[in-house]
Amino acid sequence: RGNHSPRLSEDLFAWLKPAKVFDPVCGSGTTGDVAKAMGISCWQGDLHSGFNILRDEFPGLADLVFFHDPYHDIIQYSGNIWGKQPHPDDLSRCPDYATFIRKMDVAHYNGYQALRPGGHLVILVGDVKRRGVLYPLQRDYRWYGEPRQMLIKLQHNVWSNGQQYTNFRDPHILHEYVIVTQ
Repeated sequence: RGNHSPRLSEDLFAWLKPAKVFDPVCGSGTTGDVAKAMGISCWQGDLHSGFNILRDEFPGLADLVFFHDPYHDIIQYSGNIWGKQPHPDDLSRCPDYATFIRKMDVAHYNGYQALRPGGHLVILVGDVKRRGVLYPLQRDYRWYGEPRQMLIKLQHNVWSNGQQYTNFRDPHILHEYVIVTQ
């Protein structure tokens, strides 16, 4: 749960042809696995391995920076998936939506600053829906660079697939967005 298909990274890398990729919120490492298999240099970091996207510097510049953000607090990572205690800079533990968006904007800006001229920032993100209220993350994020492409991909293995809704006013969210800026 939470992983994206390796095919997405393969397709993005084949299209954008990066020589060096950074994945600063690498989770289980799907992007790095694909980069390695394709012979692309890749640096990965994550809060659980000691890299703090809000405070730490990237190790140089890359042609592509890939983000697969937490979806606000749907899955809380520190103190739950990893570690015994919540980490104060865990983006999945922001106290409210506005704080989450503000911190994600900082994270994305830091990733954008780590791009070589002409490089691409790629953000894989979905929407959050709570008690009938839609929180469209991709709309609420600040976008850095020039928009290059907006892709829609099917979303798999989501918690809401196991839920029963009583009316059509609460349909499942079955897609994610891939934002590509340059």
